[in-house]
Parts: sequence; structure tokens; C-alpha cells
Amino acid sequence: MMLRVENISVKYGKKIVLKNINITFEEGTLTGIVGPNGSGKSTFLKTLAALLEPYEGVVYVDLKNIHKMSRKELAKIMSVVLTERPDVELLKVKDLVALGRYPYTGLLGRLSKRDEEAVQEALRLVKADHLADRYFNELSDGEKQKVLIARALAQEPRILILDEPTTFLDIRHRMEIMAILRDIAKRKNIIIIASLHELDLASKFCDKIIIMKDGHIVAAGTPEEVLQEEVLSQVYSLDNVGVWSAGPLFEIKTFPDNRIFIVAGAGTGVKIYRTLARSGFGFCTGLLYEYDVDAVVAKTMNAGVLTIDEENVEHSINNALNLISRSIVVIDSGFPRTRTYRHNEKLIEYARELGREIIDVCKIPMKDIIKEIKKVLET
Repeated sequence: MMLRVENISVKYGKKIVLKNINITFEEGTLTGIVGPNGSGKSTFLKTLAALLEPYEGVVYVDLKNIHKMSRKELAKIMSVVLTERPDVELLKVKDLVALGRYPYTGLLGRLSKRDEEAVQEALRLVKADHLADRYFNELSDGEKQKVLIARALAQEPRILILDEPTTFLDIRHRMEIMAILRDIAKRKNIIIIASLHELDLASKFCDKIIIMKDGHIVAAGTPEEVLQEEVLSQVYSLDNVGVWSAGPLFEIKTFPDNRIFIVAGAGTGVKIYRTLARSGFGFCTGLLYEYDVDAVVAKTMNAGVLTIDEENVEHSINNALNLISRSIVVIDSGFPRTRTYRHNEKLIEYARELGREIIDVCKIPMKDIIKEIKKVLET
């Protein structure tokens, strides 16, 4: 399934609030929409959800114009979680989530066995099945947000739209909600679109980021492509703020995977590490000096990291060569070809001698790395 926006413009009265928006959303991806207040994020989401009608342009689900679909027909493929909380404080969680089955139940709203299974599955997906018999008003803000997402998932949508799902949550629940959304997008192969304020969250968890300002899209692409200093300075008017691509706060945890070895250094590995982690891949990486930013980030992510023992460099190199001999894919991050990283040149040469598939990120767009890895691993 594909959600396609063609030349959308939206007015409030005589004021144009969205201008000539063109973008495509693909299944299996989590897209974050960011931008300053008043940039048009919420208006854009409401237009995607057919809650607002454009005065120009069309939103298609596959080949269907969503603004010409019936509400029930649309509810079977799209669900929405807005910032406004429903007045359902005295409902039990399982009953609230069951409201998401309305496109499938009869006039009396009775739940079939299939409906009950969908409710249980939705709660399980957001890790809230233990809350099923609690009353909604007893829950924390983070728990309430999980339940509202579960209600949307009970519709079994192919598209899930969320307006600021992490607002007012503490950092633990923000990260948990984003991790849940990322996992659902992959596991269920659905389109998830969320407006966000936190650029750091978007950069770590989203496959794609759309940056908006004054009702139009300034940039769209992977976090590594769009979160650039010149773009953010333009959008947020931050002339005196620098952007450090490594990021200071947290990383998505992954796992050591001997099949994928990334030869990195001097910060060239960070974008690759995050691209793999967002797609559910683990990896090993080296050879890195202990305080190289690549080593710090990879260790934070829980990946397999080979660092250089400066008192026994040959032993470090042999460990890396041994790991490469067990790998299937070797990724050349484009590390500096200087004396400092001469050990890594040996690793690339050894991989080439073994006939390993070498992916050179200097020759292939970052967005295509995952496709290349999957292709090699599946052969």
C-alpha cells in the first residue's frame, strides 16, 4: 500500500496554510513530521486523515482519493490518534480499545471472537495487555497514550496517523512510545506518520523525516539527509546554534551480529549504525580507538565493537580479521585514508581477498544501504 500526496493546498478561510505539498509514504516506514509551531504539521496530518478537505490537490491511497471514500471504508485502512484526549475516563482499558473495532461490528456493536482477538493483539503490540482490566482514569499519561494507540491499532489499519504522540510525556515514555511505533511499522508493514517536536527522537527512530515551515515542505528524506545545520538554521532561525550529527543523548540499542562488519572511524560510522538499528539489524564494527566517536556511539548501542589495544596492535588486527572471516557483508564507511586508520585499510583488503561483498557508502546512497544488505544476506 502507498499513500501519495499530489499538489495539496489547504485554506482556513482566505488564508492558505498548506502550499503545493507533494510527498509519498511507503509501507513499513515510520515518518516524523517536524517544524516550528504554526508550520502546518497538524493541518497536514488532518488533511491526510480526510478530516480536512484541500481546495487543491488529491491524497491517494493506492489509486483511491481518500476524500471520496466513505468514513467506514476509510476506517478499515486508516486510524488516527489526535492530541485531544477522549472523555472516556470511566471506561476499562479493554472496552476503550474495543471501540476501535467499530468499522467491523454490527449495529449493536457486539464483539465477535475475532474482534476480541484484535483487541488483545493491539494491547500486546503496545505492551499494555497487563492494563486491560484497569480503568482509563487510573493510568499515567504514558500508559494512556499506549492505550489510545492500541485503540487505533484495533482497527487493523494499513496507515496510522498520530499528532504529537509524545507531547507531555517524560523521556522514558517518549522513547518507549517511539520504539513501539517503529517496531509496529516494521512488524505489521504499515505506514506510520507522526508529528513531533523532538528532533533528537525523530533522528533516532524515524526512517524518514519531513521538515515543514510556513505551510510547505523544506526538506524530506532520511534523518541523515535532512537534519543538516543549514536546513535547521533556516527552519528554526538558529543562526548561533551548531548541529552535532553524533548527538548527545541516547541511541537505539541493537545487538552484535557477526554477519555484518562495518569498517569505520572518525565518526564515519555513526550514520550507518543508526540506519541499521532503525531497520532492526545488529552489527559489529572496528577497528576503533577507544574514544573515537564511532566507538562511543556503537558501544552505547550495544553493538559488537573492536577497539585498538595500542600495546598489542597486531592482536587487535587479528581479532578483526577473524571477525571479518565470519562475516557476510563488509561495509566501508569512508573512514579517512590516513596513517591513523591504516589498520582499517588492511581489513578492507582482507575482505576483498576473501571475496566478501563490500558495500562502499561513498558510492551508494545511504537510503539504499539496507536494500543492498538484504540482497546479500538473502542470496
